[in-house]
Amino acid sequence: MVQSKHQLMKNHLKIAQDILEKIFPHPANSNSSTYISPCTANDYPFTKGEVATVIHHLSKGKAPGPDGIDNIIIQQNFKKFPFLLMELFNTCLKLAKFPDPLKVGNIILFHKHGKSKTDASSYRPISLLPTIGKVLEKLLTQRLNFHLEKNNRLSNLQYGFREGRSTEMAITKLLDTIHKVKASGVITNRTGAGAWGSRLVSRTYSPNRQKTLNNSTSVPPGDLRCALQVIILGIPPLHLQLQREARGTALFRLRLPLSTNVSDIDPSEIEEKATGWSTHPSEHLSPTQISLDDGGNINTGLRIYTDGSKTERGVGAAFCVLTDVNITRRWSTRLSLRNTVFQAEILALLKAVEHAVSLPTQQLTILVDNQASINSAANPKSHNSIARKIFKLLHSHPHIRVSWIKAHAGYIRNEEADRLAKEAAETENFPETPLELPKSLIKTFLRQKMLATWRMAWDDGDTGRLIHNIIPKVSLHPINSTRNEVLFFTGHGPFPSFLHRFNLAETSFCSCGGIGTPIHYATVCLLTTSYHMAPPSQQHQPIWFRRVANNSTSRRKIHNLLHFLQRETSLFRPDPN
Repeated sequence: MVQSKHQLMKNHLKIAQDILEKIFPHPANSNSSTYISPCTANDYPFTKGEVATVIHHLSKGKAPGPDGIDNIIIQQNFKKFPFLLMELFNTCLKLAKFPDPLKVGNIILFHKHGKSKTDASSYRPISLLPTIGKVLEKLLTQRLNFHLEKNNRLSNLQYGFREGRSTEMAITKLLDTIHKVKASGVITNRTGAGAWGSRLVSRTYSPNRQKTLNNSTSVPPGDLRCALQVIILGIPPLHLQLQREARGTALFRLRLPLSTNVSDIDPSEIEEKATGWSTHPSEHLSPTQISLDDGGNINTGLRIYTDGSKTERGVGAAFCVLTDVNITRRWSTRLSLRNTVFQAEILALLKAVEHAVSLPTQQLTILVDNQASINSAANPKSHNSIARKIFKLLHSHPHIRVSWIKAHAGYIRNEEADRLAKEAAETENFPETPLELPKSLIKTFLRQKMLATWRMAWDDGDTGRLIHNIIPKVSLHPINSTRNEVLFFTGHGPFPSFLHRFNLAETSFCSCGGIGTPIHYATVCLLTTSYHMAPPSQQHQPIWFRRVANNSTSRRKIHNLLHFLQRETSLFRPDPN
């Protein structure tokens, strides 16, 4: 019996409704009333800067909800008519209401391949909600998180769904607690769960261990694949990568020092990332306070020029104050050689703002030639603690403006600030300001340490010597070589000399009578004369390989040679008769 089109559609609709009922069951009825407190003095209206920040970070590639309004439309609408969304969101806040239409979404069901189409568990649902509702939700979530964090309403044991925390930190905290308790003698491995626990771990782990290793990208020391997978691809050996990660975890997360033969860095000297809101989410700098246009032509009011500099001898920060045409104040300091230029720039900006705050209120502009420090200072959620101090000072003193100025563009006063910073950096006995060490510096140090160990192992290794002759230095960047070039330079290709070693060919000789090595086919084989290059003497073969590898024309010829060898395999096999 053939179903009608209407009946078929009705059946499909029934299946879809049943699936939705199972995936999104109706909530249980509750007679309890919800108390909604009235708007208090702390519930500030949403500000333009607050809404603009949320809308700016909307992803442009998201699908729209039932209203068909996507993120790009919201962003363009806010640019033209910001008061429309501002009025809507603040009305919702004032009435303590989240409009019901903004809670309705389109449910899209993605069928899992190979699963029954009538089973609810065979579908992965996504809900496409209205973008306007997402913006309002984000605004409210920011307010709630700020309130909970500020008033310590969240448990210190909660790691999920909290900024600056992760499940890794929770596991680290748990393991640290277990180790401390075990060290105190409360838990031992003599009897009970302590003894059985280690056996259970071994029994659970051992059956899967071999499979895990076989599927990994690790290359055991001495393996023939080492030169191919590690050096050519620019991938450090797995044990060195793990060592680097372990050292980073010890310094950044566990705050444990490394052994003295590795580093003398004190974990307490490493800067910690600031998280959460430095101020209430509604507080943003005035748009007129920050400018990324070149302010070199500003010639009115008090001007303060800042700069940071790093040389081989040190790091320096400085600012100079220009009143009319005269420099009335100079300030500079020296930082540790381990500090970065960004730290010098942001410190100079902080000192300039602090000096500006101490002056009578007047038209004042601070000119900075580093846009990264300006953007960081204008961000209320900056991860840099110095930038947060600057934000608070600028927010409470709206008459202070910060403008970018183009560096080394002939602006005399800015060059004076640069001179002061360089002078402080290169003067050994200059007064120094201690700053915490940036994580970027530590990561660079750990990477360099890994490269040094890798380089030593590559130089002193027993395998891959042919590749070492061609590529004497290790690098984190892959070598730009084709597959055919790799086969030629490693000798691991369609060559009788290689295939015979593994019983894949009856002889190591070419059909022309010579030994079938890569250099044989590239220089003297009678069957490959179109691809020949000048043959080297025996003692100059390593130099020959290196020169061929560094010459684009020779490498192209090698690529074509290998293509010919692979296409005409039978031509190079000796006649068995």
